[in-house]
Amino acid sequence: MSRPARPLRVVPLASTRDERGFTLVELLVVTVIVPIIIGALSMSLISVFSLQSSVSNRLGDSANSQVVTTNFTSDVQGAVSMTTSTSLPQCGTGTQLMGIELGSGRFVSYTEVPAGGTMYSLQRNLCDVSASPTNSPGVPGALISTTTLAYNVNQPCSLVVTLSCLKITAFKGTVAVPTSTWTPTQGITGVKFDLVASKSSLVYNVASEPLGADSSNPSQLGTTTTQKTCGFALPGTGTYARTLCFFDFAPYLNAGATSVSEPMTEYVPGGYVFTADLSISTSNSTVQPATFPTYPAAFLGNAIGGAPFYTGVGCLGDPTPTVPGSQPGTIVGRTSCISPAIYMYANGNGKATITLSHMTLKTSTGDLVTGYGIVTADAETTDANPESITWTSNVGFNQVPDTPTSPEGNACSLVNRDGTPTGGGSDLTPNPIVNATTVTCNDTYQEPSDQPRTGTVVLDVSPPPSGSNSNGNTTMTAVLASSGGKQAVSFGLLLP
Repeated sequence: MSRPARPLRVVPLASTRDERGFTLVELLVVTVIVPIIIGALSMSLISVFSLQSSVSNRLGDSANSQVVTTNFTSDVQGAVSMTTSTSLPQCGTGTQLMGIELGSGRFVSYTEVPAGGTMYSLQRNLCDVSASPTNSPGVPGALISTTTLAYNVNQPCSLVVTLSCLKITAFKGTVAVPTSTWTPTQGITGVKFDLVASKSSLVYNVASEPLGADSSNPSQLGTTTTQKTCGFALPGTGTYARTLCFFDFAPYLNAGATSVSEPMTEYVPGGYVFTADLSISTSNSTVQPATFPTYPAAFLGNAIGGAPFYTGVGCLGDPTPTVPGSQPGTIVGRTSCISPAIYMYANGNGKATITLSHMTLKTSTGDLVTGYGIVTADAETTDANPESITWTSNVGFNQVPDTPTSPEGNACSLVNRDGTPTGGGSDLTPNPIVNATTVTCNDTYQEPSDQPRTGTVVLDVSPPPSGSNSNGNTTMTAVLASSGGKQAVSFGLLLP
């Protein structure tokens, strides 16, 4: 009898392996290849970490360049004069690269201040209005703000003369213009700012053109021509005497007019050309052109405490004083040499509606202008007859202050000259005036006729560069009302 077969037993493979470890070939691979791989990875990480600072510097300098470009472009466009002198009075502290007088009468100084070692920071200092008694720019007033526009920039050229220093240059065409003194922007076609960021070595150039490049040469302001020309006040007689050009209405209406419909063309001496349609309708009243001051108590063209305000409009060639001062026997200011006011004479409840429409401002070559303001003002006094002026426009009004300390003085005020309440008056509506399409001055009190007002209502609109209300499509209306009295209004341009 045969023996039964013994079952097979399966042995796990692992139990058949020995414990010999790595072979020599394997060890060679590990000791030779792995260090190469680790080394390559280490070098890559080192390169990445070393670039982090450079990338951070470039990103920061790139952001700085955008901030500088935005501010510098805006300031240059609004400049009426500029200088690169470090010896003239400047706004704020630091080494001045350029000083800019803005059309608003404010001053900006671009300066550099030490930031450690060879590093400097670029700052923009803004100062308030400081009226100048001469035709040259005034001394910057109190510091309003200081803004750091860029960090870690190279030294200014006044400290080191190299190709990598910071420099601002003005050009007329391709010719550099020296600006070692205050230089008007008329004719300056470009202003270039070369900057170098020290840490990243980023080089960038900022360029801008003053909007007033095509504006009037100061030596021509107020001079007579064979053309119908708006007129500037004598230098130093108002915050905007150098940039506010009043229209002359003598060519467009006669004394005793009751209805006017005339195309207007006004030339800015040496620069812009303004056109509009002038329309005037009246009720129980007549209108006529008038000089400044229109009335002994009016602000425009008059003098308060011996200080003349917007006197001698159009009279730069003949600044002989003719306006009586507040002290007996004194003569200050100068009667205007053109007629910048439209004067209404009311018979009973009189009214005059004056409209300027299709207003267009162009350069002498026919290009549309941007950045300017169309101005209207109370050219007499609004008193308790009752009297009122209501202005409307399809572009929002903003207020142009008479002096650095007073928007409109007591022109439409609830307060007398001595600071006591008047018991009447309604002030301006709205107040403050910010982008308002309707503005009204409606008073119920009256100053003595020998006491000039301390200010007047001056408004301006800035036509947008495009759209239905842009240059050529802007309309402005002034409605003058009086009960048996007189009212007057003026219009003009506030140039860039």
